[in-house]
Amino acid sequence: MNREELKQSKFLLEYCNRMFGTHKDIGREKLFRCPFGEHRRPKLHVNERDGVGLWRCWACDKGGDIFTLAAEFKQLDVKSQFPDVLEHVAEVLNISLDDKMSKRSYSSPSPKRTGAMPVLQKGLMHRPESPVFLEPADVMELETCRKRLEEDVLLRSLLSSELSLREGLMLSAITVSHPGLRGLLGATEDGRLLYLYTARGRDGNITYTGAKLRRRSNHANPKLYLKGGKWSSCGTMNAESSRFMWVAGKAYQPWGMEFAEQRKIVLICEGESDALAINQSFGCLVSEDSSVFGNVLNAGSVELVPFAVAIPGAQSFKREWAGFFKGKIVILGLDSDSAGRKAAEKIRQTLEDIGCIVVDWTPPGPCKDARSLLSSEGSRALYQSILCALNSFSTPVEKEVCHA
Repeated sequence: MNREELKQSKFLLEYCNRMFGTHKDIGREKLFRCPFGEHRRPKLHVNERDGVGLWRCWACDKGGDIFTLAAEFKQLDVKSQFPDVLEHVAEVLNISLDDKMSKRSYSSPSPKRTGAMPVLQKGLMHRPESPVFLEPADVMELETCRKRLEEDVLLRSLLSSELSLREGLMLSAITVSHPGLRGLLGATEDGRLLYLYTARGRDGNITYTGAKLRRRSNHANPKLYLKGGKWSSCGTMNAESSRFMWVAGKAYQPWGMEFAEQRKIVLICEGESDALAINQSFGCLVSEDSSVFGNVLNAGSVELVPFAVAIPGAQSFKREWAGFFKGKIVILGLDSDSAGRKAAEKIRQTLEDIGCIVVDWTPPGPCKDARSLLSSEGSRALYQSILCALNSFSTPVEKEVCHA
């Protein structure tokens, strides 16, 4: 038995069955209870691609092969502590390892505490790894998707209506008024919304690191994958468990982070549509000739207007992301359910440890999130609700925002 053989889907499926219990069959996929988040429904998808067993929890924004799953579950580093990961997999599957695959054959790395994730010490920021950008062919295809949504007025109107957003707000997130930034939205050829994730390279240029597809109601919703600039499909997005999927890459940082670089107050939302809803509500503080998704240099009080960024799911905030918010006032706008509240408390502790001022905003009942409040009561109600949270503390910045 060698390492590559253990990556087969049958071993991943057996590991999940033994560790997480029974599964549901959703087309070609198996759906298990996710051990990393308190989701009400099974969220961990297991399938096969190119002969390799792969897993993904879209809510937690985690995924990989059998070794990454075992490492995540045991809170080990899959690279530096691979011998321990391997031993755990072999023990669960009750298999014998070849001499070349035995734990003894791997040299031990520098000592590292087993069984616990590294702790973000007070005042210390973990630096994120360098961004991994998509291949040029995939970037070109995503640009085509962005232009499609920019040019197709009818499609843009339909998609913005489905999200209870103004069509103009969506357009500003696509076209972007500043030449140094990239659009955050696109559309597939079959008319579904793409959330485009970006990052800034060492040369200062911004390009795509990933793209996330949103399911549409009353639509065929095939699962799509982008590779080499070409689309392929396999299976169907399920209404219960697959409202979103990554078609390419992943998130290097929260969605829309570049647009918040010059803002003093930033909201962190659980999902891109919530971030769009909040940015729409605070758009009333931006002059008509300014874009909500624009550059704020030399724009006076515009830098005091809060800007909302998004994390892909409640459990997906990474410790190394804290550095992006250094020196800012941060409003946590996660969902009102138990998963959102627990994630908000965890993020609060991480950000306060590096000196951020953190305010928690909970969507008022019966609304679960920002977009549901926008849909039911409108932009003004959402705007006022968030300002009430800001009123929980008094700073010169907060007063200026209230009077902007």
